This record gives sequence, C-alpha cells and structure tokens, in this order.
Amino acid sequence: MARMMEQKGFFNCYPEHRTLWLEMDLREYLGGYGEILKLATIYHIGSLATEENNRYGLKSKPANYRIDFGPKAGGMRAGRVCRVKVNDEIRLSLHVKTHHAGGSKSESKASAAPNLREVFGYVVLHLIDMGPFPHFFGPPEGYSPKWALYIATEEIENLELMYNLQEPRLIGAITDRVAMGIHLLNCIFLFGDVHDKNCGLKDGRPVIFDIVAREDIGERHCRS
Repeated sequence: MARMMEQKGFFNCYPEHRTLWLEMDLREYLGGYGEILKLATIYHIGSLATEENNRYGLKSKPANYRIDFGPKAGGMRAGRVCRVKVNDEIRLSLHVKTHHAGGSKSESKASAAPNLREVFGYVVLHLIDMGPFPHFFGPPEGYSPKWALYIATEEIENLELMYNLQEPRLIGAITDRVAMGIHLLNCIFLFGDVHDKNCGLKDGRPVIFDIVAREDIGERHCRS
C-alpha cells in the first residue's frame, strides 16, 4: 500500500503521512511477525507436497519446487503473496494473511483469538463455489505467537474485480443477480468490509475472496 501511495504521489501532498506508513511496514518486520508468517507458509507448503499425487504437482523434496514471497496488495492485516513454482511454472499462488484479530502492520501481536465465523465463512464460500480454496495453519513448532492463525486463499483465475466492472467494456456484466448474491451473503454470514476490490465476477457468478466476520452489524445492515 505504501509503495502504491508513493507511486501515485500521495506523500507529495501529505508528507506527514509518509513516516507513519513506513513505520507500520517496519514494525511488521522488526516485530518478527512477518518472518514467522513466511516460515509457517513454507512449512504448510511442505506438508502439501508430502501428500501423494497432490493436485499441485509438488514433490516432497523442497529442491523440486521454489517458493517466492511478495508484498500483500493492501489491507491492514500482516500478510504476503506466495507463489510456488516448479521449473519456473507457477503451480500454486496463495494470498496469506493473519486472521482479522491477528497481527497487523502496526502491531506484531494479535489482539484476540480467531473468530471461528471467519474460518467458517471462507469454508462455506468455497463449498458453494463463491469463494477461493482456503488453507488454515498455525505457526511452526517452537514458534507460538499468541492467537496465531494464518489464512491463505488460492488465487482465483479469470476473476474480474467488481472495481474493474465499472469500466464501459464490462459494465454489462454487473447484473442485479450478482449484486444481490453478494448482498445476500453479507446478510446471512454477517461479513464486513466487503467492497469493490475484494469481490467480483468469475464465470458469470459472484465471488468474495476476502472477508471479515462482524458481530456488530445486526439486522439494520441487511436492510441497507
């Protein structure tokens, strides 16, 4: 996020915010949380590779695949984008983050235990074919950040973000059915913070790929 803001010239207009955003990124690394998240992801991928005939085509020896990490696109949760390659071919792309009450970029430690409705929401969205395949895992043995739980979602191919659907060439793809589908999911599962950059369209159906389980929305939200 800080990099994008720098590129767009945001800090030229609001220089006082530059130090704040840089401090948030630094705390994530200096607090050690980002490194533990990466190590936990490596261990999880290793466990996937030990599964015989796994759908990713990974072999149990780490030398047979390479893991690359990149910055998370946005949001306040600590996280990384992870790509697993075999012979330079991407076999698995994961968007890894902490649970909603987990460590943020401004704090390295979690503030509360995971909300199981957040976990349930990711599982249900995948089962009804309206969300990505989710992975859940904790820190490696010997590393025990309090309340640590990592959520990794597989990248959705051919996804059109709702944000991009506002473009003239795609405006016809937004239908009442798609909008109502996303709104209905929000009402049933009390998702929060669903916006035009974490939901979209996949093969003509609505998809939500990043959620927050809220407990304070209530009936009023579903009537809005």
